[in-house]
Amino acid sequence: MSERLDELTSWDANWKGLRVVVAGLGLSGFSAADTLIELGAWSPSWTGARTR
Repeated sequence: MSERLDELTSWDANWKGLRVVVAGLGLSGFSAADTLIELGAWSPSWTGARTR
């Protein structure tokens, strides 16, 4: 796995199928999740807000 991480240094890297987690959806969290999804990574995200 660390070899794959070493290759993730730019937009042009192969992000497809990589599973990532973005915790929190402030401005930067939303931007990061959106970009990772567009690059092909799978990104579940949550805000931590409680629902009734």
